[in-house]
Amino acid sequence: MTSARLAAFAVLLLLLFGCVNESNLFPQKEKIADYKELDTNADGDVDSWSYSFEPANAGQNVTVTRTMLVSETDNGSIYSVQTYLLLNTSNASASSSNIVLAELISADLATSPSEISFEPNYTSQTGERPLVFEWKFRTSGTSGQFITYSLSTSNKIDRAWIEDNVLTPSVSVSAGNPLELFSPVFSPFLNLVASLTPSLGFYPAVALIVAITLVLAYLVWTILRLIYQTVLAIKDRKKFIDMVYDFAGPGQKNNVQYIIVGAVLIGLGLASAYLLPSAAAQAPAPTDIGALTQVYAANPIKAFGSLLLLLGILAIFFVLEDVIKGLALGKRYFEAVRAPAELARAIRESEMLEHIEHNRDEVGQMLQKIESLAAAGFNFEDELAVLQAVIGGLDKAEEKAMKKDYAEARGLMVEARLKFDSSHAATLKKIAAATKASTALAALYSAKSDVDVLFIEARKLGATVAEAKGKYADLEIDEAIGKAKDLASEGRFDAAEKEFVKLKYELDLIVASLSQSTSKKKVVKMAQVSEAKLDAVLKPLTSSGKIDAAAIVRRDGLMIYSRLPADVDKNVIAAMSARMMDRAEMVSSELKRGDVRYIMAESTLGKIIAMDVEGMAVLICMLKPKGDLGFAVMNMESAARTLTSLFEGE
Repeated sequence: MTSARLAAFAVLLLLLFGCVNESNLFPQKEKIADYKELDTNADGDVDSWSYSFEPANAGQNVTVTRTMLVSETDNGSIYSVQTYLLLNTSNASASSSNIVLAELISADLATSPSEISFEPNYTSQTGERPLVFEWKFRTSGTSGQFITYSLSTSNKIDRAWIEDNVLTPSVSVSAGNPLELFSPVFSPFLNLVASLTPSLGFYPAVALIVAITLVLAYLVWTILRLIYQTVLAIKDRKKFIDMVYDFAGPGQKNNVQYIIVGAVLIGLGLASAYLLPSAAAQAPAPTDIGALTQVYAANPIKAFGSLLLLLGILAIFFVLEDVIKGLALGKRYFEAVRAPAELARAIRESEMLEHIEHNRDEVGQMLQKIESLAAAGFNFEDELAVLQAVIGGLDKAEEKAMKKDYAEARGLMVEARLKFDSSHAATLKKIAAATKASTALAALYSAKSDVDVLFIEARKLGATVAEAKGKYADLEIDEAIGKAKDLASEGRFDAAEKEFVKLKYELDLIVASLSQSTSKKKVVKMAQVSEAKLDAVLKPLTSSGKIDAAAIVRRDGLMIYSRLPADVDKNVIAAMSARMMDRAEMVSSELKRGDVRYIMAESTLGKIIAMDVEGMAVLICMLKPKGDLGFAVMNMESAARTLTSLFEGE
């Protein structure tokens, strides 16, 4: 291992040390947050039980939320258990990685993986009795992960069993912010800048302190390298004086040239600092590195001059280093050159390793895509075997190259590349087909979830949905999905995708029917109000300068009046806003939290607030990114009271 690799390894350890945050929740018992008894076949008897558990905080703003649906068969002797795990990483730090979720399944429920249906397929089984499975994810803090599995059991699964046996998943989150490690270094750096600024000026002070810091780091690195080379010389019984000259390297013969370059750079840097006007005359607070960065960048010309000054100081330093080496080591130092044969061999080794690494990256990208699809239940065994063989060949080629056996390394690399190229086109085609099938399956599950939610909503509203229930039962959706998955496992991805799309179409029809049935139950009689009066209510909101747009929507999803941008589909906004308020009221009702006053969605471009108008309408407002929420809510409440009077005909 070369000194450069040792240094890289040391830096990596430094960055990783203290940057791992693990939260092991397992095996605490789950706490039930909500429990519902359901009559899914509408025969008057409870045949299903729904459990929602409290979200578990795993650290780094990562949470795990579990829901469970237990269903009883017709004869009452078999229970179907469906478990849903949502790993929410939407608020995780950008540096989060390697999230591992471990789930324990009681031995009372299942004795082998074959009895459990997983979506996505489990990553690995880590325990047998009871069964423990692990899923591994990587995240950048922008998305969540959703896992579901189901099984059948003859045990009686009631609330007492749930409270005694269901355990919180174990979650490990590896995350880090390497900059936090250097916070002790920033403080003395800022103090030095603040102390030198009155005498030198802000930008020269920054350049000088950075130059000194880099020089000190270089000297420490040089000492470490010297120690390492000394140890190797002792091990190899090498002459100490030869080791010193090898370590010092060849002397430079163009010092005068770089003295001139350094002097010119220093002159330009000082000229920009002292001759040009500056808006940053004062140094920032010595404890705030962010403020220092902002002040430094406030004047780009002076900042660039500071960089030139830094480069000039470093150029002079390295010239002085070379002169000192020459004075200490004598004529031999300036005569030392690397042998042409050694130089050529180093170039060959570097190029060979670069080629191997390039091929490994290309194979690794394809391998990553295949592994994700394989984890979703698609069959890629043959392709995985080929890619793993290619990776193995590249590893052997790298080993030969490290041993200077370039001919053997080149042969192994070419052999691995030919093996990869022979299956490349077919594998890409299969990946594309599997990806389309996977996307269709995800859309199908989303539609299935919509149907389940609408059935619950219809039952609460007392809507007649017998026809929709019949169509849903006739679909035998779970069996149909299973058959389509079988097609995918056989490699018939196009056929599987068609089945998924067909099933989603059927579910969309049921969703439309259910939406129509529930919307009829929501129609509220309102007095006719002229557009002029409605505009008089919305205009003060949008003219305040703090609210971008506003609209009034009926509870059945129809637009009443709006002041929305021209490029917005008003009908879509109306339908989605009414549905959003409905969902919020359902959640509040299930959690026994009373009536919903308003709901808010915050995005990177602003806030959206939906406020109920006495059950007759919904008032929608869109705020600017830094809009005053209190101002908006206060004015919307006033507008809602006015709208209530208008709709009631007062």
